[in-house]
Amino acid sequence: MVRSLLLSCLSLPWVLGLSEPQDLSHSYDNTTLYWAFSTPFSFTKVVTAPLDQWYAANEFQTAEHGGTHLDAPYHFNYNGWQVGDIPLHRLIGRAVLLDLRQKASNDSDYLVSVEDFEDWEEQQGPIPDGAVIIMDFGWASKYKNASEYFGTPFTNNTELYHFPGLSEAGAQWLVDTGKVFGVGTDTASIDYGQSKDFKAHKVLSAHNIYNLVAGGG
Repeated sequence: MVRSLLLSCLSLPWVLGLSEPQDLSHSYDNTTLYWAFSTPFSFTKVVTAPLDQWYAANEFQTAEHGGTHLDAPYHFNYNGWQVGDIPLHRLIGRAVLLDLRQKASNDSDYLVSVEDFEDWEEQQGPIPDGAVIIMDFGWASKYKNASEYFGTPFTNNTELYHFPGLSEAGAQWLVDTGKVFGVGTDTASIDYGQSKDFKAHKVLSAHNIYNLVAGGG
């Protein structure tokens, strides 16, 4: 899953005119944030010993939905691709970066609309074939504070989550372009925090469009 995210992020210079790839991931450690009631990250050092020559072995455990990760379409589509089914070429895309920081700052429950994508196209041109949409809400800066990131100090109560996300109509618009491989966000879900039915997930996964979740930056 980590490889999937990094391959998508390496395409950022194409759109932004950057000379170097940009790492948009958070490290996995004891501060990694997880969806409610998920098993946190743990790391066990099994052995580090010189013996006749140096040898090291470790173990780790983690839930799927925490930290920077890829949601395969199977997450919300029984017949959708699992991670190993996603064709490699679809993990290498042209990044489309939407700067939504001001809108999210004014409304923590902001829903990305069709108009947001149309505005991007008006300024940047048509969304390219093989696009990976990156929604920048400015939430990566909140990642080290779970209460700010989830919008509540009660992080195991999803009823109280407040963070922005993608609207159902916006998700359908992306599907209808026929150009999108994946959709990324710097929040804990591509659906907004108050979602109870995860419509954006369902619309995208029905068309084997994956999600990149909890991006850094």
